[in-house]
Amino acid sequence: HLCDRRQRQMCIRDRYEICQLIIAGKKVSEIAYLMNKAPSNITCQRTKIRAELKLQKGDNLRETLLEIVKKGTT
Repeated sequence: HLCDRRQRQMCIRDRYEICQLIIAGKKVSEIAYLMNKAPSNITCQRTKIRAELKLQKGDNLRETLLEIVKKGTT
C-alpha cells in the first residue's frame, strides 16, 4: 500500500534524525522536544534502532553509531 510505504519512509527519516541527535549527545527528553514527539516514542525508536544493530543491554548506542559513521567516512 502507498500509505504503508509513506509511513515506512517517515519512520526511516525519524530514525535517521534520532541517530543524528544521539550522535550529537542529546538525551531522550531533548530529542523528544526537538522532534515534537513524546519521550516514550523516542525510547521506542531507540529500542528498535538497538535491535536493528543487534546491541546487547550494556552496549553503548552512541558509541556504536559513532563507529558506524567513522567507518563510513574512511
